[in-house]
Amino acid sequence: MTQVSYEIPENIRELIIKVAFKAIESGCTNEAKAILEALAKNYPLSAASDIGYALIEIMNSNFSKAIRLLKNTLEKSTNCLEEARIVLLYAMVASGKVTEAKHEAKNMLEGELVSKDNIKIIFDEMG
Repeated sequence: MTQVSYEIPENIRELIIKVAFKAIESGCTNEAKAILEALAKNYPLSAASDIGYALIEIMNSNFSKAIRLLKNTLEKSTNCLEEARIVLLYAMVASGKVTEAKHEAKNMLEGELVSKDNIKIIFDEMG
C-alpha cells in the first residue's frame, strides 16, 4: 500500500483543532487525544496539540504538568504561540501562581507576544 502525502488546507486544519478542543470541553478526552496525536504527528511545529493536552491536564487539576508542557511547546513551536501563552497564564493563575503569572504577562506584553485584551480576560476571569 502506497502512502500519499497531502497537505491539509489551513481552514480544515483549524476546524480539526476546534473539533479536538470541543471534544475536550465535552469531556471526550480519549477522542480528543486521538485527534491531538494526529495533529502532533503531522504538524510537529504547531503548539495546537500541546495546547489541547495542556487543557486536558488543567481539567484534571494537573496544573504543574500543563505549565511544563506549555513552556516546552513555546520553546519548540512556530505557530499557535499566542494561544499557548494565554493557556499558560491561565494554568498559572488557576494553580495559584498569580504573582508569577503577572510577571510572565508583563514580559509577554513588553515583547508584544500577546494582546493586552487577552491578558486582561485571563486576569479578569480568574480574579
